[in-house]
Amino acid sequence: EDTTYCETLNDIRFAGWTKKEWADNEYIRAVRRYIDDYNSGKIKDEYLDEYKQYIQGKFAIADIQPYHLENFLHYITKYANNTISKVYAMVKLAYNIAIEKEIVKVDLTKHRDLKCPKSDQNRKKVRGMTDEEQKRFVNTLNEHVTKYGGTSYRLQLLIELYCGMRMGEINALKPEDIHFKKGFIHVQRTISTGLNNRTFLKEGTKTAAGIRDVPISKPLEGVLKQALEEMQDNPDGLIFYDHRNGSVIPTTRVNSFFKTICKKANVKCSGQHSLRHT
Repeated sequence: EDTTYCETLNDIRFAGWTKKEWADNEYIRAVRRYIDDYNSGKIKDEYLDEYKQYIQGKFAIADIQPYHLENFLHYITKYANNTISKVYAMVKLAYNIAIEKEIVKVDLTKHRDLKCPKSDQNRKKVRGMTDEEQKRFVNTLNEHVTKYGGTSYRLQLLIELYCGMRMGEINALKPEDIHFKKGFIHVQRTISTGLNNRTFLKEGTKTAAGIRDVPISKPLEGVLKQALEEMQDNPDGLIFYDHRNGSVIPTTRVNSFFKTICKKANVKCSGQHSLRHT
């Protein structure tokens, strides 16, 4: 078997390059011009929109050493895991582009010591409602009258209470996801938030195990049928939609409504996620 090593095109092309040449070459200059034109509004790129506030960095990617990335990954551990994963995904995307454009030879994110870090924030233990709190919550929710021009998220909160789905998954439901005869909801997408806080419909769920079938109980069946009856046409074909703003519904907005109901019902809960533990 011939095991003779053959140089790759990159090995030949970049042989002998100095650090200065890696930091300033025709490829780097082309990328910088493209990003400068994007930031100045001369060109539009929908793929960069989500990362607009993060692409004005001070490092050329060819100059980044492992210890630079290690320090950066240590720095972002002060943020929540959700934020960390999005920032790390952006870093990986940058390296993918740099490799494709032959700007760098090595993707540092593939180093075993430079994987996506975990947050240092203490995870709060979510407390579910007691039976008495649940009764007060549901009664207050059903009796609540939304002010003129306001929006009620009563049905979404009841769905979360009755089956434990995440709110992003509930707001991403479409009629074809609900199977009354078979007795389950097929969960296959969610509402997600990008790096610039832009909310969008995402195929797939928060975790790989999130794609699942959720049983439909009798109380849940009635809520789902009411939701389908009240559904209005929208561009995404969703059961729940913000028709006033022409957009999907962010979880933060439902959480604000949830806290209002909890306060009226005298129920102490930190967030609507507690419904999943009730």
